[in-house]
Amino acid sequence: MRKLVLMVAMVFVATVALGAAAQGATLQEIQERGTIRVAWDEATNKPFFFMEDGIPKGLDADMAEAVAEKLGVELEGKPMPWSDITEAWSEGFDWEPFDIAIAAITVTPERAEICAFSDWYFMTGQMALVKRGGPIATADDLEGKRIAVQEDTTGHSLAREMTDDIVTFQTVKELAGAVASGEAQAAIYDGTGILWLARENESLKALEDRLTRERYAVAMPQGNDALMEAVNEAVREHRKELYEKWFK
Repeated sequence: MRKLVLMVAMVFVATVALGAAAQGATLQEIQERGTIRVAWDEATNKPFFFMEDGIPKGLDADMAEAVAEKLGVELEGKPMPWSDITEAWSEGFDWEPFDIAIAAITVTPERAEICAFSDWYFMTGQMALVKRGGPIATADDLEGKRIAVQEDTTGHSLAREMTDDIVTFQTVKELAGAVASGEAQAAIYDGTGILWLARENESLKALEDRLTRERYAVAMPQGNDALMEAVNEAVREHRKELYEKWFK
C-alpha cells in the first residue's frame, strides 16, 4: 500500500472563478506531480470515513488508496467539512484544492451537470431515524413532522418533499442528538449512517422503509477523460472487496 500523506484541512476556502469551472489537473499532471489530492468528508461516520489513532480508516479511505495505486502516485488525503466538498457542484468551482472527492457522494442529475462522476462504488438509500416507542412507525408518518438533516444532502432534498419544518446540521452525529432530545421528531440521512446511529443510541431506531435508492461515486472535474477512465478501473476492481471488508 502506498504512503499516505494526510493533510487535515483546518480552513478551506473555495476559489470561485468567473465563467466556466476550472477543469482541474489532468491525469498526466497528477502523475507528474506524484500525488493525487482526495477530499474526504471529515464528519462521515463508520464505515465510510473515520480516524483511528490519527490514521484515516473506512471504505472511502480505502477506495482513495486504490485510486492512488492505480494512478501510480501517492495519496494526499484531505478531510474537510461537507459544506466545502459541496462546492464541487457549484458553478465556477476551482478544483485547485483537490483533484477528486470520495466522500459518500450520491450521484444526482443536478450535481452531474456541474461535475463528473465515476462508476458507482456503493448502493444505498435514504432512511429515517426516530425515537423508539414514539408515534412515528412508517414513512407515511413523517409527513409534516419536524425533520433533522445534514445540510445540502440528498436527505435534505427529500425532507423538503415531506415537510416545511426542517432543522439542519453540519455533521451526521448531530442528527441523533436532535431526535433524542426532541429537537426534531425524525432525522433523514443515508441508510448506512442511520443504521449506525441507531446501533449507537438505544433510545432510537431506524424505520425499516428505505425511502430512496441511491449510488455513491467519485466526483471529479468534467472533461478529464483519462482520469475518469483510470478512476473507473480502480472502482470496478475494488468495490466488491471493499464492500465485503466493511459490511460483512
